[in-house]
Amino acid sequence: MRISRENHDEMTAAAEAEYPEECCGLLFRGQEGSEVVSMANLQNKLHEENPETYKRDARTAYFMDPQEMARINGEKEAGGMTLAAIYHSHPDAESYFSETDSEAAAVFGAPNFPGVVYLVYSVMDGKLADQRAFDWSEDKAAFTEIGLEIED
Repeated sequence: MRISRENHDEMTAAAEAEYPEECCGLLFRGQEGSEVVSMANLQNKLHEENPETYKRDARTAYFMDPQEMARINGEKEAGGMTLAAIYHSHPDAESYFSETDSEAAAVFGAPNFPGVVYLVYSVMDGKLADQRAFDWSEDKAAFTEIGLEIED
């Protein structure tokens, strides 16, 4: 997966700004270029309203409004852009694709968004430590790490 320095810097800024909570958002691409869209992490609200169902807060989980995601995705598609990646951060943790991430990204055992890569940004003490990319592997029927290149 290749992303522009500008996109990387935007996602890094979001991850550092939201620290010590997880950030989340979308990366779109089209012939005219690419665009990062930061999304609100609703996990704290869900946890407050129903802690038995949503056991984790925004320090260890993220949740984007699916209707807002669909609305934005529709607008971008109408403008010739496609969803290329979904990103989120791991505050004070490594940039790995957790079991929770996998379950949320493949609810029915296959990717919710085929062809979309997941980017995970590790933020330690408020600063970016690492970032990694994960894509669905048909052979393994799971998300696996892929190469990530940041273009200058």
